Amino acid sequence: MGLKDLFIKPAEEKIPEKPDDATPLAAGPLNPLARERLPRTAPVAADLDTGPFTEQLNDALDKADLPGQQTYLAFSKALKNMEKLPMDEATKFQAAFATLQATGSDVNQLIGSFSYFGGILDSEKDKFEEALHATIGDSVVEKENEIKKLTEENNEHSGEIKKLTETITANQGNIERLQSELTEVNAKLKQKENSFMEAYRMMKQQLQSDAQKINMYLGPAIAAQGSSTSKHKK
Repeated sequence: MGLKDLFIKPAEEKIPEKPDDATPLAAGPLNPLARERLPRTAPVAADLDTGPFTEQLNDALDKADLPGQQTYLAFSKALKNMEKLPMDEATKFQAAFATLQATGSDVNQLIGSFSYFGGILDSEKDKFEEALHATIGDSVVEKENEIKKLTEENNEHSGEIKKLTETITANQGNIERLQSELTEVNAKLKQKENSFMEAYRMMKQQLQSDAQKINMYLGPAIAAQGSSTSKHKK
């Protein structure tokens, strides 16, 4: 598994060419890993989870080890084996190098291998940055676009909500006005109805009263007139 697998998919391996066993390695700088980097905010080491990446880089170095040569990788492993020994750092370095010397290594060969293994780490860094940029392109940009889309939708809906709120407010004002007018109209109609019904009651009562009085006061005359009319018809 390569560094890119921590993001998306592995890239093709780009391992520096191994030097010819018969040719001594050219001495390189003691800090061959120093390269120009993009400016970035320095993280707090305690907050970083370097475990998976350290393991991946160690695997890359192991796979790219130089067969049959005693180099920095062998020196580093020899030094690690002395971690718990009661020695100061200088003694540990000297003892680790003595172990390599016993197998035919010399200091120029050791220092020269720094540059080779530095190139391996640089290659892994390039693959990591490629994977990181791919992740930014596929994931971060996608999320940024989605945020932009949702923000635009929210702005659009906010405009619609504002218009709807204004419409609702206007409608509510009209409803209140119409309700007031309706109450006034109903009151006037009720007053007219009450006035009519009172007039009707009074006139109906007057009609009935007059009818009764006619029968009472004019009854004999009406009866006499009716009798006279009957005689003339005969």
